[in-house]
Amino acid sequence: MKSQKLFMMLLIVCGMVFAAESNYVQFTLDDFNTYDSAGGPTQDWVPAQMVTLSVSAGSTVYLTNYVSQFKVSLYDPGKIPDLGDDTYAAGYDMSAGAYGYMIAERTADGKVTTDGVFHPGTGETKDITYYDPNSTYSPELTAQGLGTQTTTGYKLGTFNEDTEIFFVMTPNGYNSKINSYLPVNDPDSDPPVTSILASRQINTVDLVGNIRVNFGTVDGVGHEFVIGYEAAPPSTSGQPLPGVLSTIVVACCSIACAKKMKKNK
Repeated sequence: MKSQKLFMMLLIVCGMVFAAESNYVQFTLDDFNTYDSAGGPTQDWVPAQMVTLSVSAGSTVYLTNYVSQFKVSLYDPGKIPDLGDDTYAAGYDMSAGAYGYMIAERTADGKVTTDGVFHPGTGETKDITYYDPNSTYSPELTAQGLGTQTTTGYKLGTFNEDTEIFFVMTPNGYNSKINSYLPVNDPDSDPPVTSILASRQINTVDLVGNIRVNFGTVDGVGHEFVIGYEAAPPSTSGQPLPGVLSTIVVACCSIACAKKMKKNK
């Protein structure tokens, strides 16, 4: 009976180890790329640059609002606006098909372009929790939510291979998509560019250190989001992970010792 209980504990611990391997990770500045705008008049100033993101194979990518505050009281949730709330002026339409991405490609001479095919987000969501990197709360209070921020994450997609992408978004207040590829509004260029998109930048971070992707519209509003991913769970075939292997060894030794003690009684 004891050996059966120990075996069940082994399964539980192994499950916990595997679960711990699938963490939500934020992209860093090194994962983003900027290029002088193409697809029209050349725009070489920073707020007009194209913005792409390099996504690794096996990543499931989510978008959320940036973190501007944490929960500091058990009686005050301290919630930030939902990125997809239609009453949030700086947010986006995050319904299925209103956001997504295009795949970045390179021409024979090395220029960055795209085939223009829109890959829509499905609108699937999950709760994403961020933690204050400077928190002084005890583990018990952190477990109750202090020094944390939980908000809605919107699934962008799951990528089966390494992919460089452009963002396609629909800012609140407009019934029109914008992207990080085409030129920004520039009525004085030749030919003139007319767009609701006035700028796009990745030059600020939130309280967690997440890169804030900012799409500025012609009404002066900066629509922002941060982006992260869940890596593919480790394969259950082949060799066990080092942590799992050590857990198995310890548990098996415990079972063997328990059997020996029972036999010697």
